[in-house]
Formats: sequence, structure tokens, C-alpha cells
Amino acid sequence: MSLKKFQIAPGPLLILLSNLCFCTTGTAQALAPEGASAPVVGALRLLIGGMAMLGWCAATGKLPRRTGWPWAKVLLAGVSLVAFQVCFFLALRKTGVAVGTMVCAGSVPIMGGLFSWIFFKEKPSRLWYPATLAAVAGVVLLSVSGPLRVEPLGLVLALTATLFYLGNTMTSKSLARQHQPETVMCVLFLMAGLLSLPIFFMFPVDWLFSARGMLVALHLGVVTAALAYTLNLAGLKITPTPTAMTLVLTDPFGAALLGFFLLGEPATPPILLGMCLIFVSMAVLSVT
Repeated sequence: MSLKKFQIAPGPLLILLSNLCFCTTGTAQALAPEGASAPVVGALRLLIGGMAMLGWCAATGKLPRRTGWPWAKVLLAGVSLVAFQVCFFLALRKTGVAVGTMVCAGSVPIMGGLFSWIFFKEKPSRLWYPATLAAVAGVVLLSVSGPLRVEPLGLVLALTATLFYLGNTMTSKSLARQHQPETVMCVLFLMAGLLSLPIFFMFPVDWLFSARGMLVALHLGVVTAALAYTLNLAGLKITPTPTAMTLVLTDPFGAALLGFFLLGEPATPPILLGMCLIFVSMAVLSVT
């Protein structure tokens, strides 16, 4: 059998690259100065991401036009983007990073596959089922390696965050059928950034005026928001939604690697097995 048949498809490759950017979010937050609250971190991602996308679109001649936008969808995607940030970071605070990430990341491919089947008539491929099962099992192994703190409200917030994430993803994919991914994310980030402005008056932002605080904020906005979401939408545009939702699980895979090398977290056998399961699952879904 020729090796030429086993090539990484461009859509999944773009999504995997976006997840390499996404997975640095938790590490960046951990390295932020003391006093950096989760709501402010989330709002900064949106605001700086919007300004970065505006600058990029202006430099490349892709600034959004005033006409031709279904503003109801734009508003839905923008509100979903803000609500996801708030619910996700609150879930992590309530029930811990491990459980919150496990519930949110693990439910994305299952709920995403179901929603795409209902709304986009995209039936998952045969390989999607075992690959998704293996990836979810891998996320569970990554998450249960330490002491767990389960709170019902935290679980509800994590599942709510998943719904908002899927709402933003589905709506963004619909918008990307008529506009460039960069243009779509420019509009959505600017709207979400404006919607999240009140957060800066509700929580302390003194930490932002230090050198480390500014570097963390720039990384969150440019890398984990502007670059990550644009790559993700460009890949999602040409990738079946069920496959794209399972590829999201490379986020905890990358976060675990960063935890090993940058934060000194232990590499236990369950974690290594979980990472292997996720890696195999992503490899299966990424080749043509």
C-alpha cells in the first residue's frame, strides 16, 4: 500500500495547529501575575484578539464590509463567545481544572457530533466512533490522575460552556461560508470584546500593568484567541463538524505536555496512557 495515501488532510491540520495555540491558555494563566482573575483573562483574550484581527484584516485588505452580514447570527456567535469564556473559567474555579476540563472537552465531540447531524446533516464517519471513544477515554485518564473536586454547579457550568462553544462554532462555520475566516473572526472578536468591557470595571486589573502581565495578555489575545480561532475556523470550513469536534481534544493533550515541561507537573502512567489514546485518535482522524 502506497504511503502517499496517508497524508494529513489540510482541514484537520489547521485545526490541530489551532489547538497547539489553544492549549497554551492554561499555562499562560498559571504564569500570570497574582490577582489575574479568570473573567478578566477571558475578556482580555477577546478584546486583544479583536484588535489583533482588526490590524491583520486592515493590513491584508480583508476588512469586513458593512453589508452582507446576517447580524442575528453575528450577535448569537458574539454572545456565545463571551458566555463560553465566563462559564468555562467559572467551572474551573468551582470544580477544579481537572474535572472542569474533562467535562467540557469530553462533551464537545459527543454533543458536537449530535448537533452537526441535526443541523448540518453531517453524519459521522465509521472511524469517528472508535476514535472519539478513545479520545474521550484519554481525556478522562488525563483528568483523574490527581485528587478530584466535584461540585454540581461546576459540572452544570462546564456543560453550559460546551453548549455556548458549540453555538459559536456552528454559527461561525455558517458565516465562514460567505466570508473569509479572518473577516468573520474580526467581527466576532470585536463584538465579543465590546460586550465584555464591563468585566474590566468589576474585577481588579492592576496586574496587567506589569511587564509579565502585558506579555501574558498579548499571548492570550494574539496566540490563543486571534491566531487560534482563525486557524480553527479555516479548518472547520473544510472539515466535517464531527471530526473537527473530536480534534478539539488535542487541547488537553498539549496542555498536559506544557504542564510537564514548563510547570513541573508529574507524568504518571495514567496520564501517559491517556496521551497515547488521544494521539492515536487524532492521527486516525487526521489522515486521508
